[in-house]
Amino acid sequence: MRPEKKDELVDASLHLKTIIDSMADPVIVVRPDYRMVLVNETARRHFAQAGGGSTPFLCHQVSHRSDEPCRGSEHPCPMKGARDSGKPVKVLHEHYDKDNERRFVEITASPLWEDDGRFGGIVESQRDVTDRVFAENQLADYASRLETSNRLKDLFIDILRHDLVNPAWYVLTAAREALRKEEDPSLQRDLQGITRMSRKIIDLIQNASILAKLEEDRDLSFEDIDLREMMETAMKEHQAAGQEKEVTLELSAPDPCMVRGNPLLGDVFSNLIGNAVKYGGEHSTVEISVAGDEGEWTVAVADRGGGVSDGDKGGIFTRFTRRDKEGVQGSGLGLSIVRRIVEAHKGKVWVEDRPGGGSVFVVKIPRQAGAPPSDSRKH
Repeated sequence: MRPEKKDELVDASLHLKTIIDSMADPVIVVRPDYRMVLVNETARRHFAQAGGGSTPFLCHQVSHRSDEPCRGSEHPCPMKGARDSGKPVKVLHEHYDKDNERRFVEITASPLWEDDGRFGGIVESQRDVTDRVFAENQLADYASRLETSNRLKDLFIDILRHDLVNPAWYVLTAAREALRKEEDPSLQRDLQGITRMSRKIIDLIQNASILAKLEEDRDLSFEDIDLREMMETAMKEHQAAGQEKEVTLELSAPDPCMVRGNPLLGDVFSNLIGNAVKYGGEHSTVEISVAGDEGEWTVAVADRGGGVSDGDKGGIFTRFTRRDKEGVQGSGLGLSIVRRIVEAHKGKVWVEDRPGGGSVFVVKIPRQAGAPPSDSRKH
């Protein structure tokens, strides 16, 4: 070999070594017998060299403190993978650094070939992914705990729906029957209290069940629904309570009021009408109206109660926040559920002051395209 050619090769080799040494990740060339024949500067800083024996500086000795090559699913051998496939392979290993600390390393091993086509080993680039692996493990642990929590939640909701609501209905029915027959004023008051509290328990169970369903069914199924029929059903549900307080329910709505929605919309109007009866004051009228244009329906439930302060107008639609009404207790779930259902229908809900006193709860929801407008009529 001419001297100048030899010098060129030496210069090229030194230049290549400089490039490899400048790389931020450890780079190692390993022969088929697992001898490390090239180790860049980063690799030398990360891994202590294993000495002793007839084959010093074997890759598995340096990285794993092991006398045997890597094997198995936990530590697949990159040498075997690259040799068998003839292509670059990527594996995840646990390594020990020079301070004997365990690290997770992602190895990319590319096969090297001799001039005659024989397999000549691999060139490895190694990337420390310890932080990523720990984060993934923490995420997996969190997911496992969340799954357990969800199972417990589902069990609790199932108990609410099936095991608690039936006894509550029994107590409510028995208290109403006893109240119908009881003549003692003192006992009547006690039975009225039992009736109210039983109703509250049932409402809480039903609201919690609806809220759980909303959490479970992020994508609600939709069908053609008549809002007017929903209003009429909700009015019947609260007719007895209205009669107790001498509250009149009036409905003004087109017939029909078709919308593409989920049956859970019925809970929206039942809740709003129920609140209007509850908070609207005795000897008053609750006016329910539905008006529509080509794009949406606007539903308004107006009462003659004490109204909602400006500071409470936003908060009443938040879970466990409720108006401070003397003698009226509740979980605050109802209006939170109303908002969730309305938003699931891409609608909006808010409360306004009613001229002359009271509140108007307004719901706007997109209507079914092409639903024909009709004349309104009043109940």
